[in-house]
Amino acid sequence: MLKYLSWIYQKARLLKDRTGTTLVEVAISVSVLGIMASTVPGVMVLIMDRQFQHNEEQIAENLTRSQFEFIKSQDYVWGNDTELYDYETGHWKRVTYNLVEPPSNYRIRVLADPINPETGEALNSGEDMGTQLITVTVFGYRYFTEESSNWLLRTTGYKLAQSPEITSYEVAH
Repeated sequence: MLKYLSWIYQKARLLKDRTGTTLVEVAISVSVLGIMASTVPGVMVLIMDRQFQHNEEQIAENLTRSQFEFIKSQDYVWGNDTELYDYETGHWKRVTYNLVEPPSNYRIRVLADPINPETGEALNSGEDMGTQLITVTVFGYRYFTEESSNWLLRTTGYKLAQSPEITSYEVAH
């Protein structure tokens, strides 16, 4: 029994002796801080990437709005206009509108397809009933090539022909 009591006494003395404890605490603290600090660059890269994507999307949205307004200000180009017929190939050319000049890292593609205003279905080449489905596609910095299916923003809208037969109008009193 005396042997057992001396063993307990030695253990109790070791527990009271705190030499080296501070060194262990500092080593653990430095390890934890090192692990935390190593995640900061990864998080910063992720934040900067998201900010870049957000800026790119904002630019694409502004370009799209500008392009739609610019198309809206232009005269309606009829899809059955004889100037669009290519007599050499026997095919109708696609309706085109002038484009807004985008920044150097962006490209814009505009497609104007005549559609049936009642059903919304695409019309055959050379037919036009006064309504066109306009598709504006913006290719950004990351998706620079127009041939790529990786576009940044694609928006559709409509362009209606204005009736040229209106020669006068009345204002109700």
